[in-house]
Amino acid sequence: MELARLAHGTPINESEAHAALGERRALRDKMDSIILPIVTALKDPSLVQFFTSEANAFIFSAKDVIDMLKGTNAGFLTIVLGAHDTDSSDPNGPGFKMGDQTVMLVPCSGDATIDAARTPITLQALTFGNSAVALEHPPTTVVSEIVGGVKLIFHIV
Repeated sequence: MELARLAHGTPINESEAHAALGERRALRDKMDSIILPIVTALKDPSLVQFFTSEANAFIFSAKDVIDMLKGTNAGFLTIVLGAHDTDSSDPNGPGFKMGDQTVMLVPCSGDATIDAARTPITLQALTFGNSAVALEHPPTTVVSEIVGGVKLIFHIV
């Protein structure tokens, strides 16, 4: 059986980045017109919060990411999508509501070789700092445009 490696990131050019951002916008528009009325009818505040979020960008400090990876044997940095299960209770912290989308950066080790049958793989999440397993960031921004391949336009939400 032939083995393959998981794709770990592929460089894309400016037109491909524009296309990906445009496709996300188009899908959001379709979702708003088709799915949102159904979600709203369910009267579940966290479900509505999740599906009405326009956040698509999560900003992490490069220093925090480097510090997280120091001292680990991480071969991979996994980006995991999630949603908050409670409202923010810290008035000085980031504001978020139950259902707000979030991402977690998880340093991992293991073998990411997969076989032709695509048998599930297991990576080991590694701890760092004071037994943390991920850097987490609530949604705060929307990337609305990629300009010249070097500048992102952010709108704080």
